[in-house]
Amino acid sequence: DRLEWQSQGLPSDSLSLENGVIISRCARFPLIIDPSGHAIDFMMKKYKDQKIQKTSFLDKSFMKVLSGAVRFGTTLLVENVEKLDPVLNPILNKEIQRTGGRSLVRIGTEDVDFSPKFNIILTTKNPAVKLT
Repeated sequence: DRLEWQSQGLPSDSLSLENGVIISRCARFPLIIDPSGHAIDFMMKKYKDQKIQKTSFLDKSFMKVLSGAVRFGTTLLVENVEKLDPVLNPILNKEIQRTGGRSLVRIGTEDVDFSPKFNIILTTKNPAVKLT
């Protein structure tokens, strides 16, 4: 795995390797601590075939991008996460409602079709971030 990660641009320092393990083996949605920005470049290359999109909570179109990723099952990379936006809670807690053969998750005030292929990766540059 390490050689493949390095070929995709991930540095070989211990923090970068830990991030690689987290991305590859996490069961839910990973939080990547990335003070240098190398992990973001690595993930953009790693997930380019899955049409990864990059956004942040400060992006004016964040809700639209999030809804589209959830609906179409793409990977969403959220940068500069210092606090968790409450709009993510239903997604992170997998609060999926099944209605008439559809899987729905609430994003803000609307219910959005939930694709099982959806993936979200949270990144921060702050090594002391505490998300609760």
